Amino acid sequence: MTYAQFDFDTGYCQGMNDLLSPILSEVVDEVDAFWCFKGLMDRMAQNFRKDQSGMNNQLRRLSLCCVTWILSCLIILSRLI
Repeated sequence: MTYAQFDFDTGYCQGMNDLLSPILSEVVDEVDAFWCFKGLMDRMAQNFRKDQSGMNNQLRRLSLCCVTWILSCLIILSRLI
């Protein structure tokens, strides 16, 4: 069984292979590797939604962190001048 058959709603999405590769390199038994990947996908499923809402939320949070960091740097620099 493949994960796409197991979780038909998610199916296969680009990037899943990047998550599965390290698991396959360390877990010899394919059945164990499948269930490890399934557990990882339970935690990462929002990143693989067809509407990309999970990735968009993460990118929004990342951009907020970047803006906060840049503003902090500007404040520090303004105090040094």
